[in-house]
Amino acid sequence: MLSEYFGMSIERTLEMIREDRYIRSLLKLRTVPHKSTISRFKKRVKEGWFALLFRKINNMLGKGRGRYALDSTGLRISKRSFYYTQRLGKKMKIRECLKLHVLMDIDTRIIVSANVSRFRINDSKMFIPLLENVEKITEIYADRGYDSKRNIEYVLGRGGAPYIAVRKNATRGVRKRILKEMDKKEWKEKYGLRNRIECAFHTIKTRYGEYVNARSFVTGKIQSLFKILAYNLHIFPFSFLILTFSCFSGNSTYP
Repeated sequence: MLSEYFGMSIERTLEMIREDRYIRSLLKLRTVPHKSTISRFKKRVKEGWFALLFRKINNMLGKGRGRYALDSTGLRISKRSFYYTQRLGKKMKIRECLKLHVLMDIDTRIIVSANVSRFRINDSKMFIPLLENVEKITEIYADRGYDSKRNIEYVLGRGGAPYIAVRKNATRGVRKRILKEMDKKEWKEKYGLRNRIECAFHTIKTRYGEYVNARSFVTGKIQSLFKILAYNLHIFPFSFLILTFSCFSGNSTYP
């Protein structure tokens, strides 16, 4: 994660840790691990570890008003450099991409839940799994990719207001009521808050890259989630730094 945060290679990051006594003390490191140790650790990391860490982040920092935005973005799997691919006369195929799904607290601007799927997975299927990780829901903002009766009723069932853009073919029920509300100025102003998650995606891709160096879906998924943790570190440097390092201490529970 520190490698993603500082935008450096693992070798350069380890060299920085080796030279900085303060960082070593925070990490509680007696010796700096070898690069191969880090690589083996990344392969052993389970999804449950990220889920646990996101819950801790939300409990510690996500004390907003229960207003969340959902969206997804694509991350390219870079098996070779872009210019080398162009020189060979080949094109990057859509199946070589991953889709990053995130839930962001629009008040604190931290990402409190995230998941990674194959590129062709429908966004709507990831709606409820992302929201299951938060306790309080007051308002939910999402585009038409999440428009479904099941998703809207889930938000209403948890006492929240769904500001989810509905397709124009809605003819009855709760979807039709939302379609009528969409023309009102107040609804449009509320829905405009969803743009904050687009800013988060821009930050992630600008600072940490729009691709992952991975040979498999599993390793690409792990690297993508580390990008999210690096983004949260960028938003809340000090508090999140202490939280993250404590998760690596001997008192933490590894799932």
